[in-house]
Amino acid sequence: MSYDQIQDLIDMGNGFAAAELGQPYDVYRMVQSDDAGNVLIPINRIASSVKFFTKIAYGGGVRESLETEKNQGVLWYRLIGDLRPFLVGDIFILNDPVYGRGSSSVNFFTKEYKGFALADHSPIKKSLGGRLNCTVNVLRPSAVPNASGQWDKTRQDAQPVVLSDSVFSLGDVGETPCQLPAGLIAMGRSYGERGFTQVPGEQRKSSWELYMPALNGFNIREGDRIIGPDGARYIVVIPYSQHVGATGSQWFMEREAAG
Repeated sequence: MSYDQIQDLIDMGNGFAAAELGQPYDVYRMVQSDDAGNVLIPINRIASSVKFFTKIAYGGGVRESLETEKNQGVLWYRLIGDLRPFLVGDIFILNDPVYGRGSSSVNFFTKEYKGFALADHSPIKKSLGGRLNCTVNVLRPSAVPNASGQWDKTRQDAQPVVLSDSVFSLGDVGETPCQLPAGLIAMGRSYGERGFTQVPGEQRKSSWELYMPALNGFNIREGDRIIGPDGARYIVVIPYSQHVGATGSQWFMEREAAG
């Protein structure tokens, strides 16, 4: 028996377990966006009510599949379910009518959601999902001087990341940016020097971490701007992308302005 046949049997067994214990997810593949930049739309949905359950991947549970020594438990899930029909980069959004609003989320409207992106489904290894909980916009400051000969760092003169025919690229200034699924979480510490004359209204820098599925045709760079779901502004300080192994991007960011 070959390793792919063994993996099929493992997936089938995980599928049986998930059918009894898992929650239903809708599955999307990022091909097109609508006029508002949304990618979680019916035309991109490739499956509905597929059963999975997830476990936070800590310690050895991560290191069996993730090529790093750093514990990324806040950004990674171990996945249990039948993954045979799906590809790395597919997006799974929880759609549970029983344990939905009021049980696994607040009982009022929120833009946040619970989901994951399939990051690794290698033979024998544990399957990994990258945590998703919101959508963000990505913009790149203008690469050419403005009319006065200076580089403008404002949103109005930044190029947005857009999606067309499964390929992400930089759009024209002023074009509607794509609503990109992401996992955003505070790192729990601020940094930077605090001056003796600082008044209470002056905040220190806050550090954040973000996971995003691999984007076909586009890689994030230092200095790119992020607009969060609440309108907060972030700047990318350290980006890291992987297209083999645990795919996707992990970014360290600092928040420049609250929403």
